Amino acid sequence: FVKKYYDFQVGLRIETQNFRGANVTRPHFVIGFEGLVPYRYELETALFISHQGHVSGRASFTKDFLVTQRWILQGRFEANLAAQRVERFTTGTG
Repeated sequence: FVKKYYDFQVGLRIETQNFRGANVTRPHFVIGFEGLVPYRYELETALFISHQGHVSGRASFTKDFLVTQRWILQGRFEANLAAQRVERFTTGTG
């Protein structure tokens, strides 16, 4: 708990993918920050560090638009970034 409506998160992520007919798995240490600006938008960020030192990150912004009492339109923008190229996980730099 960082501040009202904001949280700091730490955890573990395990990624599994099929590469050239074989299943490959890698764990990540995750550091994240999540927040909600009341009645505005939601922000989520995460930094992933694999056991081999590969670094990647994700940022996501979400905003809800109330159309009616039951219908909500949700706008979302998400960006992913990788510092190294990891061919086994089809990840490129950038």
